[in-house]
Amino acid sequence: MNATKKKLHYRQVGKNEPKNCWQCGHRLLMPIRACDTGKELKKDWRCEVIGLKNSIRYAIREGYICDKFAYFPKKITCKTTS
Repeated sequence: MNATKKKLHYRQVGKNEPKNCWQCGHRLLMPIRACDTGKELKKDWRCEVIGLKNSIRYAIREGYICDKFAYFPKKITCKTTS
């Protein structure tokens, strides 16, 4: 666990809890790249608050939460016609 996760009290709450990382607005799907070639290997979840670095230490998991949890409803974009 990285220092930021410790500072933010990143902890397990259970997959069925109403609040966890999967409902947080800081969650982003990021490309994970090979260290030597830079080739994209997969996409994985990271947190804007904890960090977006290409390391397992920055991965977030379902059933966990931190003190910076923030529920942001999905943004809806509307097309306007003129």
